[in-house]
Amino acid sequence: MIKVKYVSIHAIKDEKMHEHISALPATMEKEINRYHTIADRKSRLLGRLMLKDSVGRAGLPHLIGTVSRNVHNKPCIKGWDAFNISHSGEMVVFAHSRAEIGIDIEKAGPLDHESLLHNLHPKEQELVRRSADPQQEFYHIWVKKEALLKAVGTGLMAETELPDCSGSLLSYKGMDWRFHLLGLAPGYICYLCAPASQSEISIDKFLINTGI
Repeated sequence: MIKVKYVSIHAIKDEKMHEHISALPATMEKEINRYHTIADRKSRLLGRLMLKDSVGRAGLPHLIGTVSRNVHNKPCIKGWDAFNISHSGEMVVFAHSRAEIGIDIEKAGPLDHESLLHNLHPKEQELVRRSADPQQEFYHIWVKKEALLKAVGTGLMAETELPDCSGSLLSYKGMDWRFHLLGLAPGYICYLCAPASQSEISIDKFLINTGI
């Protein structure tokens, strides 16, 4: 089972920020407070609150203070699920599963997609150029690619190594991956990348008072 939570930054009031931040481990509190804007601090705070809620529901609340990074600098918790957080605009999404996963969300605003086409696989470039809505097609491919990179945890790759993410299925790094389009909010594009064998997904809106 893959579990996904999502929330808008408007779900948390400015005057409640300090209360929620202080309920997290000191390392997370310091990380959140490094950001200058309220929106950035809220995005990161909500991602950590969804993580806190999830490990708490698993009966392992103490694990919230044991977040570390693997050899690829990907956040992880030893003894618990793989997890991933993404945010864009006013939305924050969180996913966790026993299998490696990646999730990415983007607010689909105006974009000079043509100047970014060189970052795509040749087949992806052709798909964008032939699309009735090239900008929207670019966003779908870009978000899928980001979700894949988060799932495999290797970070950015050389252009010659970029895989073709134009379809819903992909074989990469010795595994078969599937992209799941999640319709979480109007104006946003969100994809979950998971092993093709993992198809059961639970999606819930996060309630801000849960787990606090």
